[in-house]
Amino acid sequence: MKRIIVVALATFTISSLTVLHAQSEEAAPLPAPAKKERVDRAAQLKKQLNLTDEQSAKVKELEQWQAGERKKLGGEAGKEQRAELRKQYVEKLNAILTSEQRTELEKLHKEWGQKMKDAREKKGREHRH
Repeated sequence: MKRIIVVALATFTISSLTVLHAQSEEAAPLPAPAKKERVDRAAQLKKQLNLTDEQSAKVKELEQWQAGERKKLGGEAGKEQRAELRKQYVEKLNAILTSEQRTELEKLHKEWGQKMKDAREKKGREHRH
């Protein structure tokens, strides 16, 4: 049950980020710093999850694989295709991480989700004034 929750939470976070990324690419090209942040996701996970060098290398490969698959899907990809890609990504990421790291990642996803929610609420309040 715990594993299902972790996978569901990771899938939700990745899907949210993927949708936001796709929407921003359709609206306008991303500025250089934002592209760098995407590439540094593996470095971010290495630091936050205390990944070994071997795990970090595998996560970098996984990120490159996902980027290539997203590019292949293009903007015309359906919900089901994107969901399947997210599912594959999460499964592969979970296979790289230890159980402790998966637990920590779950906590981080909750924190990131709360930050996103807070930012949306703040943005909504700013638009009302």
